[in-house]
Amino acid sequence: MEEVFVIPPDRAHPRLPLGEYVTECGKHNVSAPDHYKHHYFARYAFPNGREVSVISGWMFYCSPEAPYEVRIGDDEPMGYVNDERLMFLLIQEMLK
Repeated sequence: MEEVFVIPPDRAHPRLPLGEYVTECGKHNVSAPDHYKHHYFARYAFPNGREVSVISGWMFYCSPEAPYEVRIGDDEPMGYVNDERLMFLLIQEMLK
């Protein structure tokens, strides 16, 4: 997951979908035992003012098949979101 959430030196944006709208990303600072330290986050801000947070890691509602937990604005988080659903949710929020 790190390669998706962390901006590599040769790119301007992370490899997440619509990465150009990511305002903040990297390792999540959740406190967890060492073997659960691989948690990541990204925050999107779209020109229409809508904000979306995406997190991934074993301490969240994620799995290998659906690696994201997504929060739109102040709504309750949606767990177990796969790549296709993430893209749909991001585009939906961008177009509102």
